[in-house]
Amino acid sequence: MQQNPENDVSQGPHFSVKCRFIKYYFNYDWEDYFNKKGRESLRNNAKVWQQQYIGGNMWEGIFHELGVPKLSYSGDGTHDELQVRRHILGVGMRVLAAEHVALTGREIRTVEAVTASGGDRFFDMKVAAGPKAHLAYRAEDGYLRLLWAESARFEFSSGANDIKHLLMEHYDRTKEMLLHTLELPNSAQMHDVRINLHAMPDNMAQDMKIGVLPRSAESSATPDTYPVSIVSNVNLGFSESVFPNVKLGAAPADQNWVLTLFLPPGYWQASSGRPEKYEDGYRRISYFSSPRTVATAAAPDTPWHINPVSKILQAGANRTGLSLTTAVANAQWSLEGETRGTLEKEGSNYYYTPPLVRNPAALFNEGTELMVAPAFRASVPNPVAVDSIKVTATKDTVSSTFVTQFVYPTHLIRAALFEGQIKLTLWYWSLVQEKEVQVPEKDVDWRVVAGGGAISESGIFTSGTLSCCTVLGIDNRAVDDWRWGITIVPYPFIGADNVVQFLQGEAQP
Repeated sequence: MQQNPENDVSQGPHFSVKCRFIKYYFNYDWEDYFNKKGRESLRNNAKVWQQQYIGGNMWEGIFHELGVPKLSYSGDGTHDELQVRRHILGVGMRVLAAEHVALTGREIRTVEAVTASGGDRFFDMKVAAGPKAHLAYRAEDGYLRLLWAESARFEFSSGANDIKHLLMEHYDRTKEMLLHTLELPNSAQMHDVRINLHAMPDNMAQDMKIGVLPRSAESSATPDTYPVSIVSNVNLGFSESVFPNVKLGAAPADQNWVLTLFLPPGYWQASSGRPEKYEDGYRRISYFSSPRTVATAAAPDTPWHINPVSKILQAGANRTGLSLTTAVANAQWSLEGETRGTLEKEGSNYYYTPPLVRNPAALFNEGTELMVAPAFRASVPNPVAVDSIKVTATKDTVSSTFVTQFVYPTHLIRAALFEGQIKLTLWYWSLVQEKEVQVPEKDVDWRVVAGGGAISESGIFTSGTLSCCTVLGIDNRAVDDWRWGITIVPYPFIGADNVVQFLQGEAQP
């Protein structure tokens, strides 16, 4: 294998970016970043989830959040291994959804916080690397991810028994781990790429080759040629066809971004020199190790919640027990919102009771084409009422929302991914047409009734400051009766893709 291939043209697939990198730098930078940031709870952290059918028409989804990852690479080019370590953060989420009676899809009815066991909990996952594993970035969801071909090996710290089987099942099934999100690059040709890594057997296996390719290439190759690096600096080779500005002597706008495809942010910076030609079709840019400016994250406070966090229930239903995920001193409980239900205390326990069924009873339009007869608006001014339970302790305040239905929804809210966002649509089953029918976008009145957030006229959902919200979709073509659907949207706590799959009923256990 050539060590100084300055003038050779790379064979095989065309790499967008390529380099020879010292494994010690790769491992040290990830370890340092992990020691400073590994316990942070960020929106862009990966989450794992599992769902199961629990009887009747109900499904359960369990979601847990993981901390910032640490990657480490070992091997001599023959038996390479990539290890990922992650902290298991303290609070997850349990979601209960009901299948629709006629349509394919689900209504999320209950969201609860799940507090994991205490202590410093983490796990290690080891996968065969080299041609058997690679990194990938997809601008569609913004995630850098690790993908592998062979079964992974796992090791867990003490206290992780409650989640170890979920993690092992999830990763054995998907053979993919979301690491974290990256900013959108300037070059459209970098929006969907794979990153191949392979240790080099020479020089006591201290180095590794790294090549960035379009994901469509579907190649596990690493570059045979690369710009020569020296001990204190690293040189990256940039393709002139992917980054045409380098031919003009200008640095690409993504010159520092490309490093985040395989390194944590903030550890290397490009020098101010002009890109230099070193082989046909490529220019090199030199990088230096920047000062360790990554701030150490303080140990996060354990967040606390009221359970349930959010719930949809029927008027006249039995009372619901309330609990705090963490014991807090001097907690003050109050009922807010429309205050249609009641908040009661028995001993040290609190309960919420929804409002009773309306009297006189609602009147229904039995002559429609809908499978579920809609209620006349004259008999039911509003199909739902919203109450909030608020708990204040010292400077912290948490809340729980209860949305009470006075009549059954006639429609189903469906979700799809649209340019990385959640797009909602409203559907019903027509007895006349004997098929599912979508309500035209222009005829849907979207309302966020609990939890904040907003929905555009076209159904694009934008989250608020809370981890989930309850939304209504109303068919405005019927002015005399209520034709509507309802669901909880547990976003952003749960990733948009998982919310869509769970609502649609697509992902099976």
